[in-house]
Amino acid sequence: MDYKLVLLIENKTKEFKMSKEKTIIKRCIELPLFTGFYAGVLNYDNENLVNLIITPDIYEKCLQYVSGRFESELSDILDELVFDMLDYTSINKALAKQANEAVRDILISENLATDLKYEKLYQPYAYNFDNDRIDAVIRLSSDNINTIKKFISKTFKDFEQDVKDTSTSRDGFISFHENKADKDVWKIDNIIKNHDNAKLKFVLSFILNRLNYSSISILYSDYYCLHTVILENLLPEYNTNKKIEKYLVSELKKEGYNDPLADTGYYNVNQTKIFK
Repeated sequence: MDYKLVLLIENKTKEFKMSKEKTIIKRCIELPLFTGFYAGVLNYDNENLVNLIITPDIYEKCLQYVSGRFESELSDILDELVFDMLDYTSINKALAKQANEAVRDILISENLATDLKYEKLYQPYAYNFDNDRIDAVIRLSSDNINTIKKFISKTFKDFEQDVKDTSTSRDGFISFHENKADKDVWKIDNIIKNHDNAKLKFVLSFILNRLNYSSISILYSDYYCLHTVILENLLPEYNTNKKIEKYLVSELKKEGYNDPLADTGYYNVNQTKIFK
């Protein structure tokens, strides 16, 4: 075969492969694996924050301003005071970005996406019926889509049962999704074509769960640095140990914890008010 013809065929083949690899689909999606900061493994409670923010030296200093009958309750008292020292909006936003990076790394490593870009964190006014969510933009190549299709095909019975369990109406719950996985709306191509972001999240969550990923995967990833984020997002008036100590001591004095006869209105762990 003529050398020039061979070279031409090879170049065209390379161009075809490159063009195929560059076929990227972008879709909005709620971040898989993220279950919110409230009442879950990603929830950070004040007890942990006391140990993080209040150093042993600060704790010992606070002990000097607490009368004997309050010494055993000092950790609980500081627990309440620490709550006001944090910039929760900044903390949650920073943690949401880190959670996105953790999930992005997992999706790419499993060939389920080429990229996952953080968009925003949504937090409900109240947690009665809703939880936090992270909105992101996912980028899918044809190779990623094939990986998704193959996985669903191999585990279809489990997938079918999951769809039925989560998409069937019952007492107290009305479903707006088809509960039969063999219907056209659950086909991967149709999910992508119809921009059905809820189903795309469901599919990816199903796959990740079957691959033994969960919210804990976010918590223990290389990206999720809770302690660092919290210490970097103390309100400006509490961003040094000296400022923290000054604030805590002044609050202990103001509330009368250093006065053995004061009625502070503080309730102990048994919800019994401590009187004079």
